[in-house]
Amino acid sequence: RLLASLRKGKYISNSKAIRTIYQKFKDYSKTQVDYAISLLLDDEKQVLYLRYGNDLESPDTSNWNMEYKSKFDSICRKLETLLKNIKNGGDIKIRYQRIVTIYELLKKYCKEDIDDVLESLTPSEKHLLYLRYGSNLNNPDSSNWSKEYEIYFYKKLLPKIRRKLEKKFQEINGKQEEIVVNNSSNKEVLKIVSKTLTKLKDKRYSILLEKYSIKEILSYVLIEEMNDNYNINDVTSFFGLDRKLIIHMATKVLHNMIRDEEYKLKNSFYVK
Repeated sequence: RLLASLRKGKYISNSKAIRTIYQKFKDYSKTQVDYAISLLLDDEKQVLYLRYGNDLESPDTSNWNMEYKSKFDSICRKLETLLKNIKNGGDIKIRYQRIVTIYELLKKYCKEDIDDVLESLTPSEKHLLYLRYGSNLNNPDSSNWSKEYEIYFYKKLLPKIRRKLEKKFQEINGKQEEIVVNNSSNKEVLKIVSKTLTKLKDKRYSILLEKYSIKEILSYVLIEEMNDNYNINDVTSFFGLDRKLIIHMATKVLHNMIRDEEYKLKNSFYVK
């Protein structure tokens, strides 16, 4: 029947085959299910809204992927445990009952990247964030939070912020390909360059790529790590740049790191 319908140009949706969240937990009342969902973490709620729609009764797979699928199974097990406790009148023990900040919610990205993306949002979207997280985005508050806000936040705004952050990270990561490794260079220099480029793929260091070019970072690291295996001439040979320019690039990074909190980051960035 499906093939026949497709031949006639009809679109067949499988959404009806997916049970709603209330059908999935049909042994419990809607009130109990809603209460259990309210106890979930922000990330977990987002997955449910993406799966079941704004009213949690309109299953949708348009934005579904394997990452959400793996989280979904864990969330359902958690809901089942909560619902059993609610039904039996037992103690409800839930980790992290407090509302996390936007930075904790998006902890895989650095604060500077998050701030840049939030600044690009519309005034109404920013207003929603301030309602949820306070004027400095570090004081979560649910006193003015409504069901309508919650649905829009998890279904639309949070996914939008994540997409922007991931795109930003991909763009930054792409800059790493700008360095062409010269295999005729000093082997120790090549070894440190390779380790540094690998380390820069870690999202914790995306802040460095926002402020400095790859060449500036490499110049800094190579001079900091200089030992008996190579000297400044090997560094200038690798880049094909003047010695003064190499030192200038490295000094720029060093001075900025000492002036701000990136100094802490610097200490964990050395390539040993």
